[in-house]
Amino acid sequence: MKTDIAYIYTLIDPETNKVRYVGKTINPKNRLKGHIYESYRTRNYRCSWIKSLLDKNLKPIFKIVEVCPLINFEDR
Repeated sequence: MKTDIAYIYTLIDPETNKVRYVGKTINPKNRLKGHIYESYRTRNYRCSWIKSLLDKNLKPIFKIVEVCPLINFEDR
């Protein structure tokens, strides 16, 4: 998949409504699935948080906050 658009997104805690993570993707339809998949295989703060939500039958809220050209997403 080739794209020149980047999506800046947040993962929000559904229990507190606070932003817990900010990221960038070129494929927003699959990114939350990727985070969930990673949470079963990787040990870091983000994955542990997501896994703790999944254990409660919850998922992070995925929210796109900005769409920008991929070439300068880091400026955002």
